Amino acid sequence: MDEKNESGRGCGPNDTCCWVKRRKKLRCIICETGTCVRAVVLRAKHSEFYDKQLEEATEKISEIIGGIRAAEDGRSLSFIMTRMGIMLAWVEHGEEGSREPDDVTVKDDNSNIAEALGLIDWEEQAN
Repeated sequence: MDEKNESGRGCGPNDTCCWVKRRKKLRCIICETGTCVRAVVLRAKHSEFYDKQLEEATEKISEIIGGIRAAEDGRSLSFIMTRMGIMLAWVEHGEEGSREPDDVTVKDDNSNIAEALGLIDWEEQAN
């Protein structure tokens, strides 16, 4: 995250957001790089890069995501991006705040991120 471009306010559906792990919670705040998005899989017109196989996979993934009940505490189902891959997680969007020194973000090294997010088998999965 680029500190000078980070407003610290919570992110909404039209904002570019980054995930921040603080203590036991994941939240998204405004940033420039966009490592946190609500869990929506977009469809596209058939093309060389979006073929029938991907169209069918998108439908299946969307059905699975659509079948997940909303969190009762207001968190949003989101995809968070790391250098190791993408993770589905419950994330607080829309809260005001700024980064704190002990926060873990995508800028941390892979082992710190893996520990903060509780990733398992991440070294094998990322290769």
